[in-house]
Amino acid sequence: MVDCREGEAVQLYDQYFDRFVQCGDEAFDDELELILQKAAKKNIIFFNLPKKIEQFMRAFLPRNDSVESDSVARVCESISDFLHSEYLLVEGLRKGILYHHGSVPDIVKLYIERAYTEIPEIRHIVCNSTLLEGVNIPAEKMFILENKKGQRNLSKSEFRNLVGRVCRFNEIFSGETGNLRMLEPEIYLVGSDAYLDGRANLKKFIKTVAQVDLKLQDEIDNVLLEERLIEDDDTEERKREADEFLENVLPGTTGLDVARAATPVGRACFLNNISEIEVLQYEVEIQGILEGLVEPLQNSNEVMALIAGAFMPFLKDGAAFDILRRLQEENAQTFYAMLIDWKIKGASYAEMIRNFLRYWEGMGSDEVYVGKWGEIAREGSYRQSWVVISEKTHAEQVNLAIVRIKEEQDFVDNHLLKYVELLHDLGKLDEELYLQIKYGTTNQDKIRLMNLGVNSILAGKLIDNYSEFVDVQPDEGVVEFRPELIGRMRENGENEILVFEAGMHLGLTHEF
Repeated sequence: MVDCREGEAVQLYDQYFDRFVQCGDEAFDDELELILQKAAKKNIIFFNLPKKIEQFMRAFLPRNDSVESDSVARVCESISDFLHSEYLLVEGLRKGILYHHGSVPDIVKLYIERAYTEIPEIRHIVCNSTLLEGVNIPAEKMFILENKKGQRNLSKSEFRNLVGRVCRFNEIFSGETGNLRMLEPEIYLVGSDAYLDGRANLKKFIKTVAQVDLKLQDEIDNVLLEERLIEDDDTEERKREADEFLENVLPGTTGLDVARAATPVGRACFLNNISEIEVLQYEVEIQGILEGLVEPLQNSNEVMALIAGAFMPFLKDGAAFDILRRLQEENAQTFYAMLIDWKIKGASYAEMIRNFLRYWEGMGSDEVYVGKWGEIAREGSYRQSWVVISEKTHAEQVNLAIVRIKEEQDFVDNHLLKYVELLHDLGKLDEELYLQIKYGTTNQDKIRLMNLGVNSILAGKLIDNYSEFVDVQPDEGVVEFRPELIGRMRENGENEILVFEAGMHLGLTHEF
């Protein structure tokens, strides 16, 4: 443990005797200098919040020199072409540092995970829990600069899972790089004014999560498990809603006598997992609104207007549903219709970034909504979800555009698409438009590839340009790629990120 807030030296926590032992006299009042001095060949730097990850990157990068590596240069070129040359991730990679959080595009996350593993010049990966759950990456040391996950401190089991990401047995006993000294991994819990809550007591925290004799006990949050005690009205209400949902989706599951949907739209809401509305209370009213629609919807603006008019007025109370409540505003409906149209047109990431920047420029307002990346609160709101876009450099605007595109795509996929599915189930949506909104295409071969886990950009490229190397077997539910595909894609100068994904589906290790 090193509390740079107090200018302390490194202290070793003895988890067996529950005591701290000072290791040397060198004090650190700068977390960046600590990392630079103590870092190994491969290091994990852990944060809770993506915003702090990028804040750290901007502070840490000037303290590092550029690396000389053809492999790193190729990775930078690929990401620059796929997204943008001013992406902060590219700037970091040039110095052997990358970051990883939920707002990095999914295929890029997979690509940089492999790059970190394969390229020795990439020494640091700055990340949060999105990387550490189920992903094995090589690392000798870990620096923990936030001791939280979400709004609360890391639990005992979460902390042990976190520190278990370094010095994995396959690295310790590797015939080429193995080192038995890695059986004693170095985990630095770092106190910093820049990243840690000023009230955080690191000594108390480490005692509560690292003592050997502490009993590990997972917190049971699922109200349907027998071990979950129903002790308050809120938990009892959650239990009632869960039972109600199960009985409406699979009658007879619980054996309880609960209320059931009486209308087509009510049943469709349960089947499409629409739980943010009091379905049984408002299903008749919603059904009446939908019955007023005679012709199927023909475009994305009509779809957004119907979702907003038929469903958003009946959202449950609470801040958790504000993310959907904003769809009642006409500007929000127009914005998401625009995103859907980009998907239908097959816009690349690079095109969407340019479109986002133009959209902000033409808004007529200097305050731009950026969600968790915000710095100011608007009048009448306490949430810092906005930035003054004119105060941002072009590079900062590009990076904001990239994270917002990923987050808004996730919002469409996780929140809006279930309403699109519902409208399709009820025959209120033109079939071709439904396929375009869901998949960005009506081509059945491309749709089959996407359903089998292929990225939409690669799926389009494969069917349009490399169909002779692709064998889709719809009856078997499988797709096979010929090994020659990789060579042909490289001959044609395809982006290495797409080549990487194609190789991943072939089970090949990418050559950086």
